[in-house]
Amino acid sequence: MKKFYILALILWTVFSIPAAKAQAPQISAQQQYDMALDQWVDRLAHDESGSRQSLIVVDTDGNLAYSCLQFHYGTFVSYSRKLGLKGEIGSCADQKQLAKTMIRDDYSNWTNWYNSVKHKTAGMPPLPVK
Repeated sequence: MKKFYILALILWTVFSIPAAKAQAPQISAQQQYDMALDQWVDRLAHDESGSRQSLIVVDTDGNLAYSCLQFHYGTFVSYSRKLGLKGEIGSCADQKQLAKTMIRDDYSNWTNWYNSVKHKTAGMPPLPVK
């Protein structure tokens, strides 16, 4: 009989205490887009250079391509000026910031990395939030 009371007490305790409910943080659509764009740029850097900041190669068009996103010097300077950014072509962080700004400015800028987007694992960038 004593075991019955102990079991009843345990069951009453378990079912009478309100369960704590964890609340997921609220993430806005813009924050979700920003996170998805960060992930896309990381995949793009992996496809372009294995995420190597120090990589400099001669591209298929005969021009040098620099750092993790393999920007050509003229492309990097042109878009940096147009979008009001300052940075170093050899900096992977600066290249990633420029790439995200380029996509936000004009979604079709993904074509600068056509091969990685269409033929490797980067895939299309996320669509902007409306």
